[in-house]
Amino acid sequence: MKKGTFLGARRRARRAAAWIAASVVASGAWAQSGTEAASVVGIKAGPVIIAPSVEVGYAYDSNVLQRPDEVAPEPDQILTLQPAIQITIPFSNSSFRFGDVWTYVDYNQTAQTRGKSANDAVAELTLNFGSLDQLEISAHNIVGVSETLAFDPGGEVGFQGNTFTLHTEAVTFSRAFPGARGFRFGLERNALRFDPSIT
Repeated sequence: MKKGTFLGARRRARRAAAWIAASVVASGAWAQSGTEAASVVGIKAGPVIIAPSVEVGYAYDSNVLQRPDEVAPEPDQILTLQPAIQITIPFSNSSFRFGDVWTYVDYNQTAQTRGKSANDAVAELTLNFGSLDQLEISAHNIVGVSETLAFDPGGEVGFQGNTFTLHTEAVTFSRAFPGARGFRFGLERNALRFDPSIT
């Protein structure tokens, strides 16, 4: 993965998180108050709840390149490391959440020409109002590389696990009517980019 691409994606994720955090300050006064926030698992640090985690995995795949049955499969061992953190700020009956997951995948023999890691960051603001209206604003950014990095070594297909960036922004407004139908209206934007550009 190119350093410039990774840093640019991180800057976009930070801008999205800052924009949502500003919305918390601007919109917090309108949110429903007087009820306890939903229980969130984690370590309380003042008004913030922090939930760190680490996953480590080691696997054996008898057909890592996903070859068809008539072709001899190629086995490999795969080491996976996945540290993550989630930060939740509950306020009134609403909440702001930021999560970041970094994934490292290392194949023992399969070539990894575009890197071994991926990063998945998400920021979500949920505002619940006394009128039973709910406003959700979210930004999701993934910078990664496909785990299966090569197949068909005969050269008929030349996929090499290109790095990619996927950025999603969404706004949803909904209302729940007790004993009746409610409504939900949402807008979402997705932007997918490969580096280098591929068909």
